[in-house]
Amino acid sequence: MALAATTVWEVRTTGNALNGGGFNPSRDAVNGVDYSQQDTAQLAPTDLYRVAANSLYSDSFTFTHAMEGNIIYIASGTHFTAGYYEIVTYVDATHVTLDRDPASEDTSAHKDGVGKVGGASNNPQTIIASITSGMKMHIKVGTYTNAGATQTAVLTLVNDGSAATGMIIIEGYNTTRGDNPIGANRPELDAANDETYVVSEADKGGYYWKNIIFKRATSHGFLGGSGGWGTRSQFWNCRFTANGGWGLYHGTNGGGVNLTNCEIDNNTSGGTSGSPNNDASFQYCYIHDNGGPGANHRTCYLTECIVDSNVGYGMYSANALGALNCVFYNNTGVNAYGYGCAHSNSYDGGGIVNCIAMNNGKYGISNADSSCRHQLFVRSLTYGNGTAGTLNMGSANVAVIDNNLTSDPLFTDAPNGDFTLQAGSPCLDVGFPQTPMVGATI
Repeated sequence: MALAATTVWEVRTTGNALNGGGFNPSRDAVNGVDYSQQDTAQLAPTDLYRVAANSLYSDSFTFTHAMEGNIIYIASGTHFTAGYYEIVTYVDATHVTLDRDPASEDTSAHKDGVGKVGGASNNPQTIIASITSGMKMHIKVGTYTNAGATQTAVLTLVNDGSAATGMIIIEGYNTTRGDNPIGANRPELDAANDETYVVSEADKGGYYWKNIIFKRATSHGFLGGSGGWGTRSQFWNCRFTANGGWGLYHGTNGGGVNLTNCEIDNNTSGGTSGSPNNDASFQYCYIHDNGGPGANHRTCYLTECIVDSNVGYGMYSANALGALNCVFYNNTGVNAYGYGCAHSNSYDGGGIVNCIAMNNGKYGISNADSSCRHQLFVRSLTYGNGTAGTLNMGSANVAVIDNNLTSDPLFTDAPNGDFTLQAGSPCLDVGFPQTPMVGATI
């Protein structure tokens, strides 16, 4: 046997790295009590021993029926294999069975095994090797660092999630699991300007990250692995900030990344990138104030995003482009586009619909390569961009459709992140949306 895919893990700063840290709610819905959602272990025996395969005994510490489904971490003991084990069956006060054999042979002559039942962990890295497809880790608000370990990241991933058996979910919370915090109420994985990465995915995939801040790596905040199409990484309500490389650098051939309601800001190299054949989609994201491009991927598709004040391109797509209800504002540099696309091969589809490109260094929108075919430019606005022009639609296959505008959109306070439209904006007459348009609240 092995730990069940339904195991749920708990990490909080007030826990302990030697605690059990997890619970399988499907084991015993009647008797099992989740002891991982407390700071201290429910039981900390120091006289553990094994008599037969999968058995665990203690003469001085009392097991209870309520411990079924809880994870015990066995740290040491003669012939014991250190690791996380599930208490599968309560036999009596001195005896339980585990999901697998904890020792290589009978240890009743020693009785020196040390373990802890329940209690949260205080470091996601201590349990990451035990997290497999379908499992979930909850991380409570707080700051989590490498704590002096020899690895090059706050968190180095070990196993893959699977499209067939379930993604691995890592979800932050503030006071109650599932409360979906925003701002500073999300847990921070902080490299403290000391580790190369915040997270190194190490060619793993199939992770779904929720409500997490990735900050202060000397290189990339999140270094993604290749991951196949069925196991691409996904991010919801996450922030990538103040990293020395890219906020997120993801994937190789076949990899991809989806970001929803995320903020990517103040990273030295740029917001997000992928090489060489990485695709990205962004929904309701705020990408701003990065030291390089806001994003640079093989294909980029955006819905209701704000791309603001990046050095270089706001958004660059090597193949196809696509943006709906987006703002590209003040992305600087003499060759900087608000949104640009160019490729030597022929790619179909995509387009710019209901978008505003203002005060960018060169073109507001550029689709200069004639091989980018059948693109649409519909009901969008370019204004105040560089002297090269506000719009560059070089392909003869691009359809520039009516209701496109070239006058001031009248943002409420764009320099301070408020991209709502004032009364009298010319955009309102052609049906521009009003949301999200306030980047600072994302």
